Amino acid sequence: MADKRKPYMSPPTPIKLDAPEHSEGYQPPKRRARGALPELDSLPIGMPGRSYDAPSNEKGLGVFRAAQGEARKKMPPPPPQIRPGDMPMRRKPMQKPPPPLMRRRRRAMMPRIMMPRIRVNPLYASIAAWCIAGITAVVLLIWFVSGLFVDNAFAVYLDGELVGHIPISEELTSDEFHNYAVRGLQAAYGGVVVQVNERVTIAPARISVRERGTRGDVIALLTRRFTYTVAATAIHVNGQFEALMRTPSDLEHLKHLLQSQWFNENTVSAEFIEGWEEFTYYACLDETEFWTPEDAYFSLSRTTYQYYTYIVERGDNLGLIATQFGTRLDYIMADNNLTTTNIFPGDALRVRTRLPLLGVRTFDEISTIERIDPPIETIYNDELPLAVENVIQEGRHGQQVTILRIIRENGTERSRETLEAEMLEEPVPHIIEVGRGAAVIERR
Repeated sequence: MADKRKPYMSPPTPIKLDAPEHSEGYQPPKRRARGALPELDSLPIGMPGRSYDAPSNEKGLGVFRAAQGEARKKMPPPPPQIRPGDMPMRRKPMQKPPPPLMRRRRRAMMPRIMMPRIRVNPLYASIAAWCIAGITAVVLLIWFVSGLFVDNAFAVYLDGELVGHIPISEELTSDEFHNYAVRGLQAAYGGVVVQVNERVTIAPARISVRERGTRGDVIALLTRRFTYTVAATAIHVNGQFEALMRTPSDLEHLKHLLQSQWFNENTVSAEFIEGWEEFTYYACLDETEFWTPEDAYFSLSRTTYQYYTYIVERGDNLGLIATQFGTRLDYIMADNNLTTTNIFPGDALRVRTRLPLLGVRTFDEISTIERIDPPIETIYNDELPLAVENVIQEGRHGQQVTILRIIRENGTERSRETLEAEMLEEPVPHIIEVGRGAAVIERR
């Protein structure tokens, strides 16, 4: 059988017989042809078991060809012959199954990007690569040389002692870095005002990158080496020490707590009357005990009693006197041994008031609307009888906005003044016509 893996092998060449079919005495050639059958050539003619007889003079050549044709029918058909110039037929590749529907839709939705086809000349590409390599080598060489001969850092000194190195900056000076380090120390202790005893200086230096630290690390090291004092504020009341505050913000908070107990909705400012004194000095932070604003408030908000002698005037009563001095009615009755609330003008009363350690003066501003009476204008008419009056124009009141400033001491009003007055509505004058003619005598 023919080999199926070689479908293009050349077909066997048919046997060519030039002798006539009825020629007598014909002898077939001894050389086997390309398409001859092997079993016909190997077996002798006339051997038992053959299904045909050899051609003889009696039967002729036609019988031999008929037997050979029957043998060829049993062979597989030869492959098609390939003529010169024809392309051989190839097997069709197996068709792959179509992709899923979702995949087809996704591909249809995606835009097809046509990338331009760029052809690079190998000579130009090699030249560009060598140029890039050369530039990189030059940059590395410059960096290496600059590291050997150019200053690349600042050396930080604390009173001449080396502390560390920081990255170089052309705009940085020794004074600026010293102030920067002091501000870092103040921030570390909550914003206190400090006075550093040492001096920080910087100088250009050349050092490797590994030995160079950051600015924050060097400042943290400086804050641990600084010796400093803190600006504290001592409070004296009437010449006696009362508290020691750490920061200016704590001092302002303490003032607000002491003054706010006398505030009202119209208060714009306040001040201490007398006795308040402040002294600022630098103290050691570790050896000084500072007060918190709350503790200092409880110490300075204590009160004392003070006695006044009041002479009763006409229209006074015990309730009005107690309100005026900021005390209670029962205190006045107990201090004067009164059993009733009856008092008389000219009586001397002993009034006890509770005064704080610090006197506070508050300034309040209020706005009021005042009613302005209309002016009265008189017109004399000689034609009218004497003492006869006629109203020519009715008067109408006006309105005026007045801003008052009230000064109080420990809640008691001491004075008030007008800061500004604005007329909202002008008053309409009341005009009267009065006669000055002859008197009319009524007769009965």
